[in-house]
Amino acid sequence: MDLLSSIQPLIQHYGYFGVFIILCLEMIGIPFPAETTLVLSGVEWKQGIFSFFPLVLSGILGHLLGSSIAYSIGRYLGRPFLIRYQRIFRITDATLDRAQQRLEKARAPVLIISKFIAGIRIIVPYLAGINGLPFTEFIVWSSVGTIIWVFIFIMFGQTVAFLIHHAIQVISQNPYLSIPIGLVLLGIIIAFFIFKAKRKKQLRERESSVSQDKD
Repeated sequence: MDLLSSIQPLIQHYGYFGVFIILCLEMIGIPFPAETTLVLSGVEWKQGIFSFFPLVLSGILGHLLGSSIAYSIGRYLGRPFLIRYQRIFRITDATLDRAQQRLEKARAPVLIISKFIAGIRIIVPYLAGINGLPFTEFIVWSSVGTIIWVFIFIMFGQTVAFLIHHAIQVISQNPYLSIPIGLVLLGIIIAFFIFKAKRKKQLRERESSVSQDKD
């Protein structure tokens, strides 16, 4: 609730510029939840507050600007910068090593797929700069991943708004359906948090195993 109450006013007050700034700052390392911002923006679009193409463009440009800044910092300040501020980026040495190895092996797939992985999405542009990846190659593949990522999450927000709107209509016409619909929604929420907890546990176990192998 606190998350929604802090992001939604920014989006509503600053509009497209708010979306642009949030996505830009997240990529520099400031902890703004980009996916939540895009989903809420999709909800606002469904409600007629935003227009689709300016919204998508704001998200893409904000994310790419932040990515380019992170790339430049990695290029000129190097890995010591990430190590020094690893608590801010919420990364461990093991995560950093693994991400760097994957980027070295498969540049394009990592630059695209990392957009969908919170945390990894933030450090990959820094690593691209650290590894000396040509900026042209970096920005091309980052743009491909960003366009797909922004579009999917905005459309997801639009879909959520659509489902909520129709669920309210169905419940208002058939009040007896409020309980089963509520149970389904509760089940989805519980399943989401269970999946998220398992994913974090698996990540910690992998990082622990990598650290032990190094020792």
